[in-house]
Amino acid sequence: MVIKPTTPFNKDRTFMVYLNEQIKAPNIVIVDEAWVNLWTFPRKRALEIAEEQGMDLVQMRYDQETMT
Repeated sequence: MVIKPTTPFNKDRTFMVYLNEQIKAPNIVIVDEAWVNLWTFPRKRALEIAEEQGMDLVQMRYDQETMT
């Protein structure tokens, strides 16, 4: 069975990847390498946690309603 998307695929769409200080959301949901949700943290604390762990924050999505 072939399932067709309900909206056409936009092959020209550009994805922006934001890392660490480039992320401007005031609250950041942190997930670990196993995709376990660790919690929502204020931006400053999320940056501190990433630095302590030797990891980078990568913005996967941005929700304007919840500001995360």
